Amino acid sequence: MAEPDLRPHARTASGVSRSRNRHLVLQLIAERTALSRADLVRSTGLSRATVSEIVAVLLDEGLLTESGPGASTGGKPPTLLEIDPEGRFVIAVDMARAPFEAARFDLGGTVGSRRSGREIPLRGRAALDDLHRLIGGLLGASHAPPLGVGVSIPGGIDESGMVVAPTLQWDDIDLRVELEDVYGLPAQVRSDADSGAVAEFAAGDFEPTSSMLYVSVGSRIATAVILEGRLFPSGRHGGDITGLVGSERPLAETLAPIVGSLGITHVVVAGSSISAADLATSWHRLLGWPVAVSAATVGSDAGLRGAAAAVLSSELG
Repeated sequence: MAEPDLRPHARTASGVSRSRNRHLVLQLIAERTALSRADLVRSTGLSRATVSEIVAVLLDEGLLTESGPGASTGGKPPTLLEIDPEGRFVIAVDMARAPFEAARFDLGGTVGSRRSGREIPLRGRAALDDLHRLIGGLLGASHAPPLGVGVSIPGGIDESGMVVAPTLQWDDIDLRVELEDVYGLPAQVRSDADSGAVAEFAAGDFEPTSSMLYVSVGSRIATAVILEGRLFPSGRHGGDITGLVGSERPLAETLAPIVGSLGITHVVVAGSSISAADLATSWHRLLGWPVAVSAATVGSDAGLRGAAAAVLSSELG
């Protein structure tokens, strides 16, 4: 299969072009584990000078490390570059859990230290204060520089970036802007359904271009969709579905149009005693073709992992 043309467009504004080239270099190294500078020149179409400049900056920032010599093609063995998992870290907070849970992730996705929020139910400003307490505690306990902050919330984010989370008594809070203003770091905010979907997709045995529907069943029912490997943000309502009881038949009937119209090939059900096999049977009957249904495997850390992945995706390309 032909590889996509990853070369930068000549007319791109210089600042955007530099950011795009930086992300491109990071993405290629992350996908292929280790590459030399010469590999990057061949894969990106960028000049040797541009690649050397980008690599020098990324090494200085702790995002890359030189891992050793590669295979020689006749001359001096090239030096391989890898993502440095311990060079930076990401803070992720899951506010859909009670109490809130926060964790520090390295760039390889490994969880470091954790902190839990207050045991009492928190709403309004008190919930926001507890969020800042958790983030501040993890920032103060690390020796490496932070890459960014990701937060998973029990609600939705509208087109303008405003958070709507009724269980937190939040309405139109621009959480991303507040976090970036307070900490001076890039921030990402996702609904808990979107975070769970990303975590399950990353952990599952899916092709990069697979389509998946994620269904979280608990005190509320929320969904998220990944089409051809890309998350479709669930919007202001966070993918919530109202008026359903927790049984297979109404759930299958309500979601059948989504599964059918979007060509969903796999459904992951989280946080529920609902039978995956019964759902698969119902959809086969309703749609006329089989749909693979499985139980979630990531568990209670899905919100944290999805929030961390949002930062890594944004900052590392």
